[in-house]
Amino acid sequence: MLKLKKLFEDVLGQTKPIKLSDIPNAQTAKSVWQAGRIDNDKKDDVADTKASTSVKVGSLSPMQKEVIPDKALAFALGYLRDGTPDLDDMEAIISNDMYIMDGHHRWAARTLIDPAASVNVAAVD
Repeated sequence: MLKLKKLFEDVLGQTKPIKLSDIPNAQTAKSVWQAGRIDNDKKDDVADTKASTSVKVGSLSPMQKEVIPDKALAFALGYLRDGTPDLDDMEAIISNDMYIMDGHHRWAARTLIDPAASVNVAAVD
């Protein structure tokens, strides 16, 4: 708990947590992501991306340590039942070194069904 209080003090200047709605816009992830637009410098804050690329689901590695098994299983069963969610076009975001940044449960579900399947993802360099 002391480390968490120290983090709040270092980042927010106080030891009590604040509501997300009370965080000033300058500190939000969206403002950081759009910083290049704010200062009108199109050269900074840019990452190369491939909006859609195909990879083998088994070649991906998870970035987070845990997935909720019930959620992954529900995605797998839904896909097998009626194709919802579409696990062939996972809409996951991966890094250039094949780590999943977003889409862990969809990845886990598709891996349960067929780890050799090719899936469409967005890749960020």
